Amino acid sequence: MRFDLIVLLIFLLFIAVYDYKRAVIPDAYILSGIAFRILYLIFLKSYIDILKSLGSALLIFVPLLLMTVAYEKKTGKHGAGGGDLKTLALLGFYLSPMETLVTVFVASLLQIIAFKYTMKQNLPFGPALFVATIVVIFIL
Repeated sequence: MRFDLIVLLIFLLFIAVYDYKRAVIPDAYILSGIAFRILYLIFLKSYIDILKSLGSALLIFVPLLLMTVAYEKKTGKHGAGGGDLKTLALLGFYLSPMETLVTVFVASLLQIIAFKYTMKQNLPFGPALFVATIVVIFIL
């Protein structure tokens, strides 16, 4: 198991607990996770991986941001939260674009199951992302 993935899971655990309790994801957790990844790659002298990580994060973040803005503009309803989108960018810094997309898919399935079980409309997405990341890292 890669050391940086263990650190990612620790950051995601903090994000999941905070999101569950307060329905918000602090930028400090996300920025700390991104800063750690960049420093880790600098330490390993993997400078090209910094660019790959940034590209992966943007590849996930930008389309989802555009979809969220379009959804909110069209329906007038709130879509995905900003913290959720930034957490997905954090995942993109650590995982490949395909792994990140699979994580989003698994988290979405978990979210649907949680909704059917609890019937709550506004479920925090952070816990689902945490569990989905564990599934992707350890099982897939």
